[in-house]
Amino acid sequence: MRKKLLSISLKWGILIALVQVLSHVLLVYVFPDASLNIKNIIEILTLIIGFGFIYASIRAYKQSFEVSDKFPLLQAFYAGVFPALIFAFIFSFYFILLTKVIDKEFMSSFVLMDKSINSEESQVLMDKVSPLTPLIYLIRYINHYLFFQLTAALLMAVFMQRKEDNLPESKSDTE
Repeated sequence: MRKKLLSISLKWGILIALVQVLSHVLLVYVFPDASLNIKNIIEILTLIIGFGFIYASIRAYKQSFEVSDKFPLLQAFYAGVFPALIFAFIFSFYFILLTKVIDKEFMSSFVLMDKSINSEESQVLMDKVSPLTPLIYLIRYINHYLFFQLTAALLMAVFMQRKEDNLPESKSDTE
């Protein structure tokens, strides 16, 4: 079962990561000056597609079980969480590649400093923090999606782990 969980999680995790990378490219390079509505639509579609892939992962793993086997909640949760974690790993690799090789000036448009800070101490603190800007950006981006994906994985796991009853058999037993 572990090999099936790994292969299913890898498949759906790669698909989630591809959608996330495409969404990130759209938001940053295609629609950088777009209205907030367009950006929100892209983010909502990305979340919905990610939820669909998590559902598909749990469903595919559930179908790999024999009919007589139970599908425990923890197994269902693993089937939903592992693709989300694979997304986080692949997106991190993409982001490192983006900031170190493809677009080295990418982070220059993201400023951590608030321009209203005028004190010298605040400026020194911000200068110390600014090398961490790519890491902070990556963590915020992944956490934004990962939180929703993990919540969806838990809810879908609870829903999907229930044993399905065959209605025709149960009706024939009562007659």
